[in-house]
Amino acid sequence: HAAANALDVSAIVLTDGRSFSVQSDFRDADEGGVLLRAARTGACDYFSAVLSPDYNQAHADHLHLDLGPYRVCR
Repeated sequence: HAAANALDVSAIVLTDGRSFSVQSDFRDADEGGVLLRAARTGACDYFSAVLSPDYNQAHADHLHLDLGPYRVCR
């Protein structure tokens, strides 16, 4: 974002062309939902704050990955 220490991810596109959207697929029990939730959880190893649709409505359509001072993974 403005301080260049965060980014938002709205979808993951695989090399075979399949695309999984946070807004459409995050809560699904299928491959896309599992992948997006795993990406969220794995990002917590690299970013201080990782916010997802599980955090609040403002993050319903993206994963917020932040290197800021606050520590949260939801």
